Amino acid sequence: MSDTNEKESGRAGDRGVCRGQVVVWEGVKYRVLRRRPVDGLAMFQTSTQEVFLASLDGGTDPEWVPENDVQPAGE
Repeated sequence: MSDTNEKESGRAGDRGVCRGQVVVWEGVKYRVLRRRPVDGLAMFQTSTQEVFLASLDGGTDPEWVPENDVQPAGE
């Protein structure tokens, strides 16, 4: 698979996680609902992308978090 295809697939390159994927953030599993670029004017920009998370266990949703703060869950 070429680098271009990998980037478009959401599996490698500039995309760490993709929509629908289960990830771990602060030790808890969440599902990624959306992904968006971080506004260039954001005061505390730590990542170029943010992901919108939803709790899998019905707990509190953290909503938007930096993409580099989540890790893919080993389902």
